[in-house]
Amino acid sequence: MIQQAEAAAPVDAGLIHWRISTERYLQLARDGVFEEDRVELINGNIISMTPPNPPHNHCQILLTNRLRPDEATGLLAVEVTVHIADGHVYQPDVVLLKPGRDYRTRYPVADDLLLVVETANSSIRKDRGPKLRAYAAAGVADYWIADVQRGVLITHREPREDSYRIVEERRGDDRVSPLRLPEYGLRVGDLFE
Repeated sequence: MIQQAEAAAPVDAGLIHWRISTERYLQLARDGVFEEDRVELINGNIISMTPPNPPHNHCQILLTNRLRPDEATGLLAVEVTVHIADGHVYQPDVVLLKPGRDYRTRYPVADDLLLVVETANSSIRKDRGPKLRAYAAAGVADYWIADVQRGVLITHREPREDSYRIVEERRGDDRVSPLRLPEYGLRVGDLFE
């Protein structure tokens, strides 16, 4: 049963929050209940996602066109459901998945993720708060936040409990590559121009 949360997770104010188990959330997702809704499970709460605006879309389009590995090295996916941990089921903007795994029968999990990218415009608090902590705790080695408002790419590497040891802001002519796919680099400024 879905219950409205009384003490919602520290996420964007004004969004609808419903408390639910991870198992129930995933079953509802498999049954297509959320097919027309943009929602995620954050800290056990169903959180509605704000619709992307044109700057968010622009950054996401550019990012997906610059990170195009061949299928033998990584699978590029956009807004797929990933099961990070109990209470945490997200739809990151862009992920690179490990190849050779059967994603037809299950949702990707943290161990499947070579790279996670969140394109943040209005979602920066969620992306730098509860989502960052969950990705780090799950051992996601390479987490990027494309901060559309500031025109910077924030890379998070070397997860430690619920944070990252290495956090760097990249901009302009800086080049960045996924940790496990260094041959697929990009110029940061290209994402925001």
